[in-house]
Amino acid sequence: MNKNCLFFVLLISILAVSCQKDDICPETAETTPMLIIRFYDFEDQTKLKKAIGLNLIAEGQTDSLFTDAQTTDSIAIPLKTFQNYTHYQFIVHIGEEPNTQLPTNADTLQFSYFPEEEYLNKACGFKTEFLDFNALKVSEPNGENWIKNIIVEQTKIENETGAHLSIFH
Repeated sequence: MNKNCLFFVLLISILAVSCQKDDICPETAETTPMLIIRFYDFEDQTKLKKAIGLNLIAEGQTDSLFTDAQTTDSIAIPLKTFQNYTHYQFIVHIGEEPNTQLPTNADTLQFSYFPEEEYLNKACGFKTEFLDFNALKVSEPNGENWIKNIIVEQTKIENETGAHLSIFH
């Protein structure tokens, strides 16, 4: 009986040691941050101003990033983690309310950065931070730009706690 008991305890001990803890990434874990953009009035640069009927189209895509046009004074958008730049075409409706009958105006912005991966853990994998972030407005051929100015607020994008870029229109 003593040998059976010892064998049973040994077997249970081996099984207990060989079990792995569940690898579940908690919802509170850090993730790759989105680019936070705030829109301001060009005439009164301290006043937030909504972009009317905003759509964003990434370079090489035909569909908008948003399901429906947004009328908002701030957005969060993803940056490409596998290269050091991202282009977006920012399209707004001309007028006070979004209306598909109204004409639109499109400006293109190029975001450049150095993506740096950081290993979090086995369950969560990696997150990417964006270093030396910069934004450049690409000239439009017709010269009718709705974006009047851009200011980079943070050159290191490591979280989503504040605006990284201000757009004045």
